[in-house]
Amino acid sequence: DFKVDVKKGVAVCPAGRRSVRVELRGEELDELAVFYFGKQCLGCPNYGLCTKSKDGRSLKIQVMPSPAIDKYRKKEKSVKYQKRINLRCPVEGTISKAKKHGAGKARYRGLSKVEAQQLRTAIAINVKRRVAAGLKQTRRTFPNTNPSPPA
Repeated sequence: DFKVDVKKGVAVCPAGRRSVRVELRGEELDELAVFYFGKQCLGCPNYGLCTKSKDGRSLKIQVMPSPAIDKYRKKEKSVKYQKRINLRCPVEGTISKAKKHGAGKARYRGLSKVEAQQLRTAIAINVKRRVAAGLKQTRRTFPNTNPSPPA
């Protein structure tokens, strides 16, 4: 684990290397501290475990939680929020598939043509799902219809 002292502006990695630079971010410069370790990471034995960046590891630490984050975390715990999230989760996969099929950007101009493109995308997704479901059903093993006589 990294050892961090925000007041001194220093972070030390598990291998004992100290950060070379720190940036304080946020409106009052006290919301987020970003520690940079630089090129010294390249010679470290933990390099592959810690980072793959040729610029070295950077570490972001939230120094002081902003009121907006506190408000959001409190809201997350409400029953109303949980119900909304539970409605949203099932459609995220479908939206992702549609975007991969080109629904993120219209190929045509005009509402009717865009609607037709969206309809074709939806049909393609549904056909792929039906075919995949059909393939899963045909993979079932059936009992041997001609069993050998008992010995």
